[in-house]
Amino acid sequence: MGIGYGKKTLMELLEEDERLFRETKHYYGIRELKNKEEDPLKYERFHSRLLTAVIGARESVKFVAASPAVREYGELVFGLYTPEGDTIALSTGILVHVHTMSAFAKWMIQNNYEEEPGIRNGDVFANNETWAGGVHTADVQTLIPIFYRDELIGWAGGVTHELEVGAHEHGSMSIFSPERFGEGYHISAEKVGENDEYYNYYLNKIRVSSRMPNWWIMDEKARLAGSIMIRNEVLRVIKEFGIDYYMRTIREIIEDGRREFLIKIKERFVPGRFKASGFQCQPWKGLPHLHPLIREDMVNQVPVEVNVNTDGTIHIDFEGSSPWGYHPYNCTPSAMDGGLWVTITQIFAYDGKVNDGAYLCVTQHLPKGSIVNADYKYVATSIAWATLIPTYALIGSLLAQGYFARGFLEEVFIPSAANSLYNGGGINQFGETVGLSVFEMAACQSGGRAVIDGIDCGYTLWNPESDQGNAELWELLAPIVYLGRRFVPNSMGHGMYRGGTGWASLWMIWNTSRFNIACSGQISKQPWVPGLFGGYPGPAWHGITAIDTNMAELIQKGETVPHTFNDVVEMVKSNKLKAKKFDIHNRPYWEDVKTYDLVGIFYTGGAGYGDPIERDPELVLKDLEEGKLTADFAEKMYGVKCNFDEKNRKWIYDEEATKKRREDIRKERLARAVPAKDWYLREREKILKKELPEDIKRGLRECMTISPKWAKEYREFWQLPDEFTF
Repeated sequence: MGIGYGKKTLMELLEEDERLFRETKHYYGIRELKNKEEDPLKYERFHSRLLTAVIGARESVKFVAASPAVREYGELVFGLYTPEGDTIALSTGILVHVHTMSAFAKWMIQNNYEEEPGIRNGDVFANNETWAGGVHTADVQTLIPIFYRDELIGWAGGVTHELEVGAHEHGSMSIFSPERFGEGYHISAEKVGENDEYYNYYLNKIRVSSRMPNWWIMDEKARLAGSIMIRNEVLRVIKEFGIDYYMRTIREIIEDGRREFLIKIKERFVPGRFKASGFQCQPWKGLPHLHPLIREDMVNQVPVEVNVNTDGTIHIDFEGSSPWGYHPYNCTPSAMDGGLWVTITQIFAYDGKVNDGAYLCVTQHLPKGSIVNADYKYVATSIAWATLIPTYALIGSLLAQGYFARGFLEEVFIPSAANSLYNGGGINQFGETVGLSVFEMAACQSGGRAVIDGIDCGYTLWNPESDQGNAELWELLAPIVYLGRRFVPNSMGHGMYRGGTGWASLWMIWNTSRFNIACSGQISKQPWVPGLFGGYPGPAWHGITAIDTNMAELIQKGETVPHTFNDVVEMVKSNKLKAKKFDIHNRPYWEDVKTYDLVGIFYTGGAGYGDPIERDPELVLKDLEEGKLTADFAEKMYGVKCNFDEKNRKWIYDEEATKKRREDIRKERLARAVPAKDWYLREREKILKKELPEDIKRGLRECMTISPKWAKEYREFWQLPDEFTF
């Protein structure tokens, strides 16, 4: 006799769940939506109650938590699950974790937690291990069981992103750890409390495992409070609707979601195969602060093949991905499922009934031993997002092409997200030890769409409900003063509909005796999300530092101080701003800084859609008026000849001159163009002679070694000898 519904063990319920779907292709074997068909209004009211419970929990605990990750930019999510761990309903927020919490529940069931350590009413479980359902150390999960009488009938849970996890370097996501041992405090799928309270040992462990323990502990209590709110509402729903109705209908909701997903795909997509290949380039070699395991340049490849089938199901194949490595960008299946979920919920299942029904319609092939399915038990995953973001943004771009092919232009959307991160820590302006990630990147920009421009500073892939946080908050938490946080002109991916505009922050370090900054971007040598149908990608990330400056003197004299990257560059050139060390970089770095040093970071623009010279000139003028574009780029990129009307104080364009300039641009393109056959033969000759950069050759060699199938396709495409390798 078990603790699950119907006195079954949780393992029996899970096995039954999987068997019924395997045999019938319907969730839990449900062929008829009986409760929905008999009383659709009651069915919808029931679902609304559950959805309200999880959204209400999220919105309430935002005001309980102390962490700026929760209060300022909403890095949290709550969900409700079946006894087997399948998703019934979820809140808004970091949607990546809907299925990671599901995986956490299933992991506990599969590892017989029912017997040891036991699962009882009021127990509290926590996890951030990627092999037990997590993504990376910073995302901490809380799950509590929901019992009705003496039977477990579900789970409630929440996830928050912790800004300081006690890693080797300060902050939430270690940039330089080659293995898990430098990533911070790991919670390995543990029971951490009972009777709706945390164990003292657990809270004491957090107090010595994080530089900002109060944030973490208050987030723990916020997650638990939200989960209890969900549990209590579920019990009220059961009291009103009855346990039999509850157990039947939560499964109907998931089956309903599965059917709706298939209908949507068959309606809006052309079946077929969509392919692309993503790359992540990191110039590590020669950096003095790196662990010896990772002191080399590297190129990681993640090929993507999306198969849209005639029955509405989708299969995604990552065959040919680079092997895992001694770097923090590795993923496990739960992390990849998280990336999949956040993509599904933005592109397909965005209408409120988001649950495991959609998840059941999409399968993934994750080659074992690769960067998307690491099999080294000590592998580092602290910035798994550096692989997930470009990979699933690329998948989103491929699916946008599917919408386009079917004529659903309003659904065409190029995802993107921040591609750069600052960790910082040391002694703050109040003399206290601090550590944090400055998570402004939680609100960057999207790519363009087929009907409208991309979103400016209001989007990220992992959290569509995004916020960059108030500058004053970051100044309170870290010894920094904002000199500027502004859009960078011309930094969008250009197109008929442009991507969102990139922006940059410039800080002056203030009133600290000891502080350091660690910084990295997801791709250093190339843009990471291509544009669509002639649209341009956004520019690569970069940062700026000026060490040992004369800022104190400039401020004392009331002189002009810099507010943008360009200001810094121009003032250094003119010698108004003096610095013993000045650098503009797109390499990872770890720098000791002190009062009056300058530090800045650029967050790239989103990718563009369509040919830039087909852009409406009025939209170009609008960008000029808002300072997001300069006149030289308006002509160079968009072919729009414009001038500033001093009398009326506005930009105008010359229609005839613009038409001629665009015709000239087309002619210039044709003059530069190379026939595809000639390009192919030229590139093939380079490959035959192996005239490629060493890091590229190494990356290709590793992919060919780990995947004979991908190696065969590569050789066939380039018509290479069977024995060819790098």
